[in-house]
Amino acid sequence: MRKIFLDCGTHLGEGLTYFSKLHQMDKTWEIHCFEPNPNLHDHLRLNIMNNSEDFNITLHPAAVVGPGAPSTVTLNMQPGATPEGNIDRGNPTGGGSTVLPPAILKEGVLDDYQQVTVPTIDFHSFLHELVKENIGTPESPNGFDRGKCFIILKLDVEGEEYNILRALIESGYSSVMSYIYVEFHGRFFKEDMRSEEVRLVGELFQQGVVSIPHW
Repeated sequence: MRKIFLDCGTHLGEGLTYFSKLHQMDKTWEIHCFEPNPNLHDHLRLNIMNNSEDFNITLHPAAVVGPGAPSTVTLNMQPGATPEGNIDRGNPTGGGSTVLPPAILKEGVLDDYQQVTVPTIDFHSFLHELVKENIGTPESPNGFDRGKCFIILKLDVEGEEYNILRALIESGYSSVMSYIYVEFHGRFFKEDMRSEEVRLVGELFQQGVVSIPHW
């Protein structure tokens, strides 16, 4: 059985450290780390990739997005903070980064953020290519064969989680996941996202996915 961990929003590798211990990951796991913030890539290569003898890690320096997104997007990066609590504009590593357009966000959410253009990865298409030879596709005669893959998804993508989960649920690809750990960022939106979050988590459970949300 293939064992796969998809770390969407790797940041400095905190989630990778936590979940690798929680699920006792080793070199038999395929680990894919997605991080769009270019200011973090050297840190990840030095501290994660160069010290990964016990793991099989691939770093994807791109933003994971839902279907229909362009091949490049504007990434808004939150600057890091100094020990005194001041914003350090030369160190945008302390907070998250989002590809969401300002028009749908609350006023002030992107204050002090920096912008950079980054490549994207359509997560739905990526997952399809990753597992289609093992578990089939929705069009396969018997549907998916979930017994051939054990997949854990950590989704911390600063608001893009709604588009990604909608696409996975609509296609049925969410059902190939064993666990989905998702952080919802509805607090950023002008629109109240709570009912949508409840709907998404409910549909994941209906598809047999252990869904562990965090707000």
